[in-house]
Amino acid sequence: MNSPTDKQDHSSTEALDAELDQLLAGLAREPHEAPAHLASRVLANLPTNNPFADLLDWFTASYWRSAWTAALPLVFGFALGMTVQFEGDSYIDDLDMQALLYVEQIEEIEFDEI
Repeated sequence: MNSPTDKQDHSSTEALDAELDQLLAGLAREPHEAPAHLASRVLANLPTNNPFADLLDWFTASYWRSAWTAALPLVFGFALGMTVQFEGDSYIDDLDMQALLYVEQIEEIEFDEI
Protein backbone atom coordinates (compact mmCIF):
# COMPACT_ATOMS: atom_id res chain seq x y z
CA MET A 1 0.00 0.00 0.00
CA ASN A 2 2.82 2.40 0.68
CA SER A 3 4.30 3.11 -2.70
CA PRO A 4 7.38 5.25 -3.41
CA THR A 5 5.19 8.00 -4.88
CA ASP A 6 3.14 8.23 -1.65
CA LYS A 7 6.36 8.71 0.36
CA GLN A 8 7.59 11.31 -2.12
CA ASP A 9 4.24 13.21 -2.01
CA HIS A 10 4.30 13.08 1.78
CA SER A 11 7.85 14.44 1.97
CA SER A 12 7.07 17.28 -0.49
CA THR A 13 3.94 18.13 1.51
CA GLU A 14 5.98 18.25 4.72
CA ALA A 15 8.56 20.48 3.02
CA LEU A 16 5.86 22.90 1.82
CA ASP A 17 4.28 22.87 5.27
CA ALA A 18 7.62 23.68 6.93
CA GLU A 19 8.25 26.49 4.41
CA LEU A 20 4.81 27.95 5.12
CA ASP A 21 5.40 27.82 8.88
CA GLN A 22 8.73 29.59 8.42
CA LEU A 23 7.11 32.29 6.24
CA LEU A 24 4.26 32.87 8.72
CA ALA A 25 6.72 33.10 11.62
CA GLY A 26 8.72 35.72 9.71
CA LEU A 27 5.57 37.74 9.01
CA ALA A 28 4.56 37.61 12.66
CA ARG A 29 7.93 39.01 13.79
CA GLU A 30 8.13 41.95 11.39
CA PRO A 31 5.59 44.78 11.42
CA HIS A 32 4.22 45.65 7.99
CA GLU A 33 2.64 48.88 6.87
CA ALA A 34 -0.08 49.09 4.29
CA PRO A 35 0.66 50.93 1.06
CA ALA A 36 -0.19 54.64 1.22
CA HIS A 37 -3.14 54.46 -1.18
CA LEU A 38 -4.64 51.51 0.69
CA ALA A 39 -4.17 53.13 4.08
CA SER A 40 -5.86 56.34 2.92
CA ARG A 41 -8.83 54.41 1.48
CA VAL A 42 -9.26 52.44 4.71
CA LEU A 43 -9.04 55.57 6.86
CA ALA A 44 -11.51 57.40 4.61
CA ASN A 45 -14.09 54.65 5.04
CA LEU A 46 -13.95 54.57 8.83
CA PRO A 47 -17.11 55.90 10.51
CA THR A 48 -16.90 59.23 12.28
CA ASN A 49 -18.59 60.42 15.44
CA ASN A 50 -19.71 63.64 13.77
CA PRO A 51 -23.17 63.22 12.15
CA PHE A 52 -22.85 66.57 10.36
CA ALA A 53 -19.66 65.43 8.64
CA ASP A 54 -21.37 62.18 7.64
CA LEU A 55 -24.31 64.14 6.21
CA LEU A 56 -21.97 66.44 4.33
CA ASP A 57 -20.10 63.44 2.92
CA TRP A 58 -23.39 61.92 1.79
CA PHE A 59 -24.43 65.10 -0.03
CA THR A 60 -21.04 65.51 -1.67
CA ALA A 61 -20.87 61.96 -2.99
CA SER A 62 -20.27 61.67 -6.71
CA TYR A 63 -23.78 60.42 -7.52
CA TRP A 64 -25.29 63.59 -6.01
CA ARG A 65 -23.10 65.97 -7.98
CA SER A 66 -25.27 65.73 -11.09
CA ALA A 67 -28.45 66.36 -9.07
CA TRP A 68 -26.96 69.43 -7.39
CA THR A 69 -25.72 70.68 -10.73
CA ALA A 70 -29.17 70.32 -12.25
CA ALA A 71 -30.90 72.01 -9.28
CA LEU A 72 -28.51 74.93 -9.11
CA PRO A 73 -30.23 77.03 -11.84
CA LEU A 74 -33.59 76.41 -10.18
CA VAL A 75 -32.32 77.57 -6.79
CA PHE A 76 -30.62 80.56 -8.38
CA GLY A 77 -33.88 81.50 -10.15
CA PHE A 78 -35.88 81.33 -6.92
CA ALA A 79 -33.31 83.43 -5.08
CA LEU A 80 -33.18 85.99 -7.86
CA GLY A 81 -36.97 86.14 -8.13
CA MET A 82 -37.39 86.74 -4.42
CA THR A 83 -34.84 89.55 -4.25
CA VAL A 84 -35.70 91.57 -7.37
CA GLN A 85 -38.20 94.40 -6.78
CA PHE A 86 -40.21 95.66 -9.71
CA GLU A 87 -40.88 99.38 -9.95
CA GLY A 88 -44.26 100.72 -11.05
CA ASP A 89 -47.02 98.54 -12.43
CA SER A 90 -45.98 95.00 -12.79
CA TYR A 91 -47.48 92.04 -14.55
CA ILE A 92 -48.91 90.77 -11.25
CA ASP A 93 -50.80 94.02 -10.70
CA ASP A 94 -52.32 93.71 -14.18
CA LEU A 95 -53.47 90.18 -13.43
CA ASP A 96 -55.04 91.33 -10.17
CA MET A 97 -56.98 94.03 -11.97
CA GLN A 98 -58.18 91.63 -14.65
CA ALA A 99 -59.33 89.19 -11.99
CA LEU A 100 -61.30 91.92 -10.20
CA LEU A 101 -62.94 93.02 -13.45
CA TYR A 102 -63.85 89.41 -14.25
CA VAL A 103 -65.48 89.01 -10.83
CA GLU A 104 -67.50 92.21 -11.36
CA GLN A 105 -68.66 90.97 -14.76
CA ILE A 106 -69.73 87.63 -13.28
CA GLU A 107 -71.73 89.41 -10.60
CA GLU A 108 -73.62 91.43 -13.22
CA ILE A 109 -74.68 88.30 -15.09
CA GLU A 110 -76.96 85.83 -13.41
CA PHE A 111 -75.17 82.59 -12.68
CA ASP A 112 -77.79 80.59 -14.59
CA GLU A 113 -76.75 82.23 -17.84
CA ILE A 114 -73.15 81.12 -17.55
